[in-house]
Amino acid sequence: MKTLMFCISLAMAVLMVGGCMSMCRIDGPYAGRVVDAETMQPLAGVVVLGVWYKYYPNVAGSSSEFYDSVELRTDNKGEFKFPGKGILLFSFLDEVNVIIYKAGYSEFGFGPWSSFKTLTGRKFVRWDNDIPTFLMKKMSYEERRHHRPTGLSIDQKRQQLLTDEINKERVEFGYNPL
Repeated sequence: MKTLMFCISLAMAVLMVGGCMSMCRIDGPYAGRVVDAETMQPLAGVVVLGVWYKYYPNVAGSSSEFYDSVELRTDNKGEFKFPGKGILLFSFLDEVNVIIYKAGYSEFGFGPWSSFKTLTGRKFVRWDNDIPTFLMKKMSYEERRHHRPTGLSIDQKRQQLLTDEINKERVEFGYNPL
């Protein structure tokens, strides 16, 4: 019995040190506000796509696979909110990765939610009581023409709003829709 407990403890320690498993954490909910960086007016209709991946340890470190996603648009106040996965015990589920996108504006590319906190102190994200305000900069025609929006390799049905928003720019510049 002691040997079994030791082996289980050792395995758990290896998985946690490897960064693949968390003992206990709360995932979500996620909420924020999106505004025009110049006017500070709310931006309605901005696409917010959150994607979760599950990580698995292996001899090369770890591998990941798609787990779930949520896609929505900001409301008339530029606000959004979506649930997380709740309390996670001994989980291989990584934190949500997010894209925030609106045609004609600079995007917040695909990255972990916590990475937006590293932008604090810059002019892109402002935090107030754990609620971020994303300041989206309107791009010039030239900036838009050379911009290539972030695309994901997940099921098209799970990112339909993002695809529709990207296609607005593609069609305007003479490219075929995705």
